[in-house]
Amino acid sequence: MSIAKTIHAARVSSEIAEAATALEGLKALTQREFDAVLLDYRLPDMDCLDALHAINRTATHNVAVIVLTGGPAEEELGCRCIEAGAQDFLLKSEVSAQICRKALLHAKTRQGLKLQLLDAHRRLQLLAENDPLTGLANRYCFDNKLATTLERARQEDMRFGILFMDLDNFKLLNDCYGHSAGNMLLKIVAKRLLGALHPGEMAARLGGDEFAIIAQDISGTQDLIDLSARIMKAMEDPFVFDNIEQIVTCSIGIASYPECARSAADLCRYADLAMYQVKNTHRNGFYFYSEQLQAKVLYRMGIENALRSKDLAEQLRVFYQPFVDANSLAICGAEVLVRWQHPLLGLLAPDRFISIAEECGMMAIIDGYTRQASLRQLRAWREEGRVDKSFQMAINISASTLRDRSFPDAFRRDLEYTDLDDVRLSVEVTENILVADFTNAAAALTQLREMGVIIALDDFGTGYSSMSYLRQLPISVLKIDKSFMQQVPQSPEDVRLLRSIITLAKSLDLEVIVEGVETLAQMQLCQAPGADILQGYYFSKPLIASEFEYSLLAADSNRTIRSSHPANAEG
Repeated sequence: MSIAKTIHAARVSSEIAEAATALEGLKALTQREFDAVLLDYRLPDMDCLDALHAINRTATHNVAVIVLTGGPAEEELGCRCIEAGAQDFLLKSEVSAQICRKALLHAKTRQGLKLQLLDAHRRLQLLAENDPLTGLANRYCFDNKLATTLERARQEDMRFGILFMDLDNFKLLNDCYGHSAGNMLLKIVAKRLLGALHPGEMAARLGGDEFAIIAQDISGTQDLIDLSARIMKAMEDPFVFDNIEQIVTCSIGIASYPECARSAADLCRYADLAMYQVKNTHRNGFYFYSEQLQAKVLYRMGIENALRSKDLAEQLRVFYQPFVDANSLAICGAEVLVRWQHPLLGLLAPDRFISIAEECGMMAIIDGYTRQASLRQLRAWREEGRVDKSFQMAINISASTLRDRSFPDAFRRDLEYTDLDDVRLSVEVTENILVADFTNAAAALTQLREMGVIIALDDFGTGYSSMSYLRQLPISVLKIDKSFMQQVPQSPEDVRLLRSIITLAKSLDLEVIVEGVETLAQMQLCQAPGADILQGYYFSKPLIASEFEYSLLAADSNRTIRSSHPANAEG
């Protein structure tokens, strides 16, 4: 009895299509959907195992396959067919209507279970390898892809690159609008990121707002530059979500194989270092890893870690650089300058750590210590009779301190604690600080002025140099930046500019302090148009309190200063 008749005899409701060769059967599988395939082990044009593999590749849907073998000698071959994906095998000599019916039903059931297992496996794999929020690959998948890409690159001499991308100010957005809004933003970012990729490029979300991209088969660094540019272009338009419209930029760090590193761990570390550099400079850009960058970033990270030490306040050192009356050349005050006695690097000038401290939130400690130490020193000098009430102590204030709403009250408490009355105390703020947050700065400075504190505009001429600040803020002192003195008296233009600024400030009834005076000629050029106070290495470098007392306050009864030899220390 033929197989077709046996199936009919088994009273299985079915439609049967017959094929004389494997190729005919494979063609039929691409044209129709079948529940089962009865496959003769001996085909005229193809080995049964090859036919089985072809069915798995060709069929447009999953189909149960039963292999028909010739006899007991071929049972082992039937087992091999099951290993290759068949659901069952039957001996032709033993096929009956009942056996055929049972085999078809069981094969279909087993195939259904197989499909359920495959679907469960796919779902588990999806959970294991994909980020549930964005649908992108997750870190586990990224690590696996990077490992296989690296192995292929080694075998085929292929170049590839990885990009680490981080959203700028994402934490601030999360804090302002909540995590739900942050999650919506991340979904849109992921969608735009995918849209910017080309074949051979894969994106993953590593966690938080950090993403990574693998770019395979690159011809050179220009490919990675183009990819970075495409990503940044995709992020240009405002993000609209939950009735919020927000501009969001990104910072990208790049490392390439084999130029930067030959291991997955090093590639990731270097891309992360490059991204860190972007975030801590201009943001909204990309940066390639280099050995020079590594040294720079590692230095910065070391400074950050040391700044967070519980011993930071104990490591700070306060220096004083004298203010000199432009007419009498008597010492009339001092600017308070902070240095950091780093446990490994030694004494560091402000330009080595202040900007980093500002960015990592440590200026409250530095400003607080400097303010309190200088007030205690002023009280000691007053009690010892070294200075009188006219001596002016100038303290620098950072942007983060000025933004702190509790700062004016803290300043008042420090004044009360040191029990200084009739004190001539000034705070110096730069133009850049005022521009960053004018409203809060104005409120804080007004409160300080009401306490009797003198407000000085520092580094005048290096920032925006807006005269509006002089009208809108309680500023009574203008401090001309030392950069104006560098070409004085050699440059007639700079001399005229210096005179003009001093004349303008005096016409506005402002006290004028000139920084950076290093020569007799410079001193005289500042005196002529009416500068009030001079400061610079011509008179003295910054000194610790004991040196300040010995060298300057005890110079003579009038505290008149003579020029000292210019030093190379930083002011």
